[in-house]
Amino acid sequence: MEIFLIRHGPTDYNLQRRWQGRVDIPLNPTGIALADAIGGFLRSQKICLDHIYTSPLVRAVETARAIASDSSSIIVDDRLIEIDLGQYDGRHEDEIRQEVGVREYDLWRSSNFRTPAPGGESFEQLQKRIGDFFADVTATHETRPVIVVAHQGVLMALKSVISGDSSQLALNGYKQRNDVVEVWNTITRRSVSVWEIKQNGPSYR
Repeated sequence: MEIFLIRHGPTDYNLQRRWQGRVDIPLNPTGIALADAIGGFLRSQKICLDHIYTSPLVRAVETARAIASDSSSIIVDDRLIEIDLGQYDGRHEDEIRQEVGVREYDLWRSSNFRTPAPGGESFEQLQKRIGDFFADVTATHETRPVIVVAHQGVLMALKSVISGDSSQLALNGYKQRNDVVEVWNTITRRSVSVWEIKQNGPSYR
């Protein structure tokens, strides 16, 4: 089974370097254009768009709608919501760094959510609900391809579940840009394709 992993398009919070966990921020014009480009690319490659799972947050839903040929193919799954960043949600990186100290903030940031934000969710908690999602999707679709539209933390957790590797080195490698589509095979438990999507046409890498 192949799973196409797509991160939502950019938002103003991405540009402002604000943390966006559960804060429900819409796509900005660049994000909308990129989502349209991703949808156009998938259709040009004759990728099956019958099963698109998305986070309930608006930035992911808008991306899924731009990709879908038919809105009935979109399945909103609450388990795909981004990691809960607690007291850090919606706040600028520099503001948090000044509040808690440079060393403490950098240690937290480099932990890849293993250390939860104050009042937030840990990576292990995120991994558990994403593991439940993955088990249900693979049982439901078996060999049919599916598309998952979600967030940085969620995609990192899903890759760790598929690969069985959640080491710090692996998590660093699982981070995904907004303009990249990754394809993972659930049998080999590996990434099999990575596409960079350019608004004037995609390039394979």
